[in-house]
Amino acid sequence: MLIIDNMFGFPKITRPEDFHYKSNFLKSVIFQVKYDRQYDVCGKKEDIKKLVGRRFKNFKDIITGEVQFSFQDKTPILDSKSSSVEGIEFQSERKLEVLGVTEEAITLTIIGAGYVNFSGVQDLIESCINELLKLIGIKDINRLAIRKINTIEVIPKQEMRKYDVMKEIYNKVLIDGISYFPAINQLEHHFNNNTFISKPYQLNLNYGALRSDSSKWSFLLDIDLFRLERGLESNNILEEFVLINNEVFNIFNWCLLESIKESLNEKE
Repeated sequence: MLIIDNMFGFPKITRPEDFHYKSNFLKSVIFQVKYDRQYDVCGKKEDIKKLVGRRFKNFKDIITGEVQFSFQDKTPILDSKSSSVEGIEFQSERKLEVLGVTEEAITLTIIGAGYVNFSGVQDLIESCINELLKLIGIKDINRLAIRKINTIEVIPKQEMRKYDVMKEIYNKVLIDGISYFPAINQLEHHFNNNTFISKPYQLNLNYGALRSDSSKWSFLLDIDLFRLERGLESNNILEEFVLINNEVFNIFNWCLLESIKESLNEKE
């Protein structure tokens, strides 16, 4: 597998190996590997439970179903056509980690309060995702992704404009374009969706002011970065996750102003 160190040209940020902020803006962090739908994942359900059961005590089947419309006396009726077990979902005792194993993907989701840094989840990647790939017999994967969803919440003061708050949060490059809008003083919602491709990587970068009530405003920074390539070797996923995580950190640092990032170390 070809390892590409410089994906999208964001300035590289050096940091100590176990670096982390005292707090974070994260709503969730998602690690995912996808593979072709050709493995009997559900047939190995009991073995999967044994493998991850010590780390994830709670579990349930993932059910998928089909529905169909019919009409009775000209009234549309929605009926369940069929359903099947697609996989299994595990939840940790503290309910901050969720592991989903399906016929086409393994997804590890960590709620923001449970995430410290990448080093803190490396063991989960090795002991769960890596071992599950071996157990199921998956040697090649076609998508490997990290997604970090950040929300910055602000309690507005009287006469405060949302655009003024955005200027205190985001890199000037990200929001300069909307400053020329005649109605900038009345801005309530601004969402910017960007996709960048540097094969075999794709970056979906979303940010802006979310719809919110007058008592609390929320601002989004959603970084979704993945390697999309058929035939990725499953035994190299940790190395690839490290590279992707480093680039996500570079993007996070470029998108936000220093004052906002410094506030993460002021909170206890």
